[in-house]
Amino acid sequence: MTDSSEMPELPLPSWPFKKKNELSARLHKQVFGRWVGEKIDQEIIVIVFDDLCRELEFTSKRSKAAVSDTLAQYLGRKNDEELNRLLCMQFSWNIEQIKKGHALCKFTCVTEFRWLPFQIGAIEADCRFGKDVAKLSLLCFGGFAAGYVTLKVVPWNFLRFFAYQLGFNRRWVYEEESKHLLNLRFAGLIEPSDVADLRFHRYHMTTAMKKHNVKFIHERARDAWEEARLR
Repeated sequence: MTDSSEMPELPLPSWPFKKKNELSARLHKQVFGRWVGEKIDQEIIVIVFDDLCRELEFTSKRSKAAVSDTLAQYLGRKNDEELNRLLCMQFSWNIEQIKKGHALCKFTCVTEFRWLPFQIGAIEADCRFGKDVAKLSLLCFGGFAAGYVTLKVVPWNFLRFFAYQLGFNRRWVYEEESKHLLNLRFAGLIEPSDVADLRFHRYHMTTAMKKHNVKFIHERARDAWEEARLR
């Protein structure tokens, strides 16, 4: 674990979520989405290559080489929903890297502290060292790791504390139901690591994340109230 005194005071980035989400949706519609469920073969790669270069306006030799090298990594893989999401998000968030001629490879380490945005995708029960714990699946939805999922294991009682950090309050009380935390967002300060893991201990929220969380919490509280009223 990294000592908190060693962590730099990095400001939260201003991530262009709306712009990137729109681009990711466009890539799903125009490039990758029609191949969901298909095994990626050479013919599909050629078609996807042409579509990507057109949609993202890659015209230089180095950018086209980077696209080709990126796609080649997935030859023989089934383009399921998870891979489709990864490809759409990776190309949406890392256009500049492609333009510089760098293929979008699975990262093998993290070289510096940086903030990344996460969304809680699932929470499952697990057991570690004889203790019951909660295993959080966190989707990174921005930055160099956009589209990748990381796991974080925490004690169950941490979820209650975490819930109030993410937007629950005395009006919208956390009822110890982990499903109510799904889709909530926050930013984690990723720590340098020599393995392909997005490790963090410090977290925060941008104004947009706070608004997103409040909206979800309010809607769920309203739905729960309506359900109780109709019983």
